[in-house]
Amino acid sequence: MESALARWSFVCGRRDPDAGVGAVIGAGVGVNKPHSLGVGFSLPALDVALVPLIAIVAVTTIVFTLVGLRFGEILGETFRKNAERTAGAVLVALAALFTLQHLQR
Repeated sequence: MESALARWSFVCGRRDPDAGVGAVIGAGVGVNKPHSLGVGFSLPALDVALVPLIAIVAVTTIVFTLVGLRFGEILGETFRKNAERTAGAVLVALAALFTLQHLQR
């Protein structure tokens, strides 16, 4: 379910840059699940109050998700043309490599 929620929020975010906090939370839930699971398994070994820990994890997840999204947006605007050209060259190189490997068999 989390991955479906993350995909939905990613699609909504791509169509509408101002999709809102719901899309960000959805992406955070889908992406952060393994980390949350690790924290959940380690909680019994720690002597930490549960509510402050949950609040800290939630706030840091949301903050870092927002920072990462903004950083990605800035990088995308800055390096869009070069990234597209580089990706195209890498795809052509991979196609050539796979063709050569296939012909050698």
